[in-house]
Amino acid sequence: MTKLEGVVLGRRAATLSETELFAIYAEMGATLRRINDITLDSFGYIGPNGVWTAHPSNQAYMSAQFDRKLREFLTRGGDPALAARLRDSVTARQQLFEAAITPRLCHYDFHAGNVLVTSQGAPRLTGIVDFENATSGDPLMDIAKALYYFTPKDAPKRDGLLAGCGQMGRPDWQETLGLYRLYCTLELWCWMAQIGKREALADLTSELANGV
Repeated sequence: MTKLEGVVLGRRAATLSETELFAIYAEMGATLRRINDITLDSFGYIGPNGVWTAHPSNQAYMSAQFDRKLREFLTRGGDPALAARLRDSVTARQQLFEAAITPRLCHYDFHAGNVLVTSQGAPRLTGIVDFENATSGDPLMDIAKALYYFTPKDAPKRDGLLAGCGQMGRPDWQETLGLYRLYCTLELWCWMAQIGKREALADLTSELANGV
C-alpha cells in the first residue's frame, strides 16, 4: 500500500464533514459500479486462474454458500432450531437470487480500510486494495457487504455509496440486500466462532434470528 498514492480512508474519516463523507462514498459507489460492470463466465470465488468451483447460476452459487455456512454454523455450536429457520427462510426467497442472471466481478470487502484517498484537502479516491475475497456474483451482494458495518450515524456514508452506485435496476433490490446481509451475518458468526471470539456470537445470533 505504500507504493500507491494516498492514505487509507479510515484514517481520515473522523476528520471529514458529512458533506465530504457523502462525496467520497459516492465516488466509491461509482467505482464499485464500474468494478461490477466487469462480467465473468460463471458464479463463484475467484482464484489465480479464474473462478473456483464454478456454478452455472447465482441461485446455485448462493444456495451452496448458505448450505456450507449453515453446516459450519451447526458444527461450531449454533442453534439447530435457528439453522432450520434460516434454511427455510432462504429457500422461500430463492427468487431473489435468480434475478441476478450475469456473473459480475465483486470486490466483496469494499470498506474504508481497503480504499486509499488523497491525504490533504477534500478526499479523492486514489486506489483500491485487497481483492482477496473477490467473487464472481451478484453486484447487490457486493453492495450489501459494503453497507454491512454502517450504523445509523453513518447515514452520509450509506447515502453516498448508494447514490454513487446509481439505479439498481431491480424492483426488489432492498429485499435482496436484506437477504445478502443475512448471509454476511452468518459468515461473520462462523468467523467469530472459528477465531474464538465467543463474546460476539450472542449479538450475531440475535441479528440472524431477526433476519428470517
